[in-house]
Amino acid sequence: MKRAPRSRQRHDLYAKYHDYDSEISDLLGECGFMTRVASILISLPRKTQFHKSELVKQCPPLYKSILVLTHKDQAMPSTETSPKATALAYFDHWTAGRFDAAADLLAEKIRIETPINSYPHKADFAAALRGFGTLVIGVNLLIDLAEGDDVVQIYDMDVTGLGAIRVAEHFVVQSGLITRLQQIHDTAALRASGFDRGAS
Repeated sequence: MKRAPRSRQRHDLYAKYHDYDSEISDLLGECGFMTRVASILISLPRKTQFHKSELVKQCPPLYKSILVLTHKDQAMPSTETSPKATALAYFDHWTAGRFDAAADLLAEKIRIETPINSYPHKADFAAALRGFGTLVIGVNLLIDLAEGDDVVQIYDMDVTGLGAIRVAEHFVVQSGLITRLQQIHDTAALRASGFDRGAS
C-alpha cells in the first residue's frame, strides 16, 4: 500500500488538532513539538503500542500530550486545592497577621459557630479575627486532620493578657472556600477580660 506523502500526513495531523474543543486546542498549542511527536506515536500500528511504553512515560511532557490526545473526552485531573490545604492556608495567613488573605478563604455565606459572640456575616467574623489576631503572640499547631470536606485543627495560642488557650477548630471546605467554621475552647479567660459582647 502506497504511503501518503509526508506533507499530507502533516496536514492530516494539523486538521485533526482542530477537531478538539477550544480548551484542548489551547493545551495542544502549548505542548507544541511534543504534541506532534505524540500524534505520530499514536498513529503507529496498534500492535506496537509504543505510546504506552515505559520509555515514553519517562518523558512527562510527551506522556501528558499522549494522554490529552487519547483521552480527549476524559475529565482532566482537578487542580482544585484540597480542603486540608485550604484550612492550613487560612491558619498560616491569620497567624502571620495576613488577615485579609485569611478572610479571602472564607465563603461569603460562611456559617460561624463560636463559644462566645455570634457572627452572622463574613465581615463580622473577619473584623473579629483581625482584632483578636493582633493580640496573639504565638501559635503552635498540634493536630491537623482531614477527611473529605472536613478538617480539624487543634492548636495552642499565647494571647496578650490572657495567656495560653487551647483551641479546636472544625472547618468544612467546599470549592476551595471555608463554608463552615466551628471553634471549641474554654471561655473563662475571655469572658473575664470582657470579650463577651453579650455580657451585661
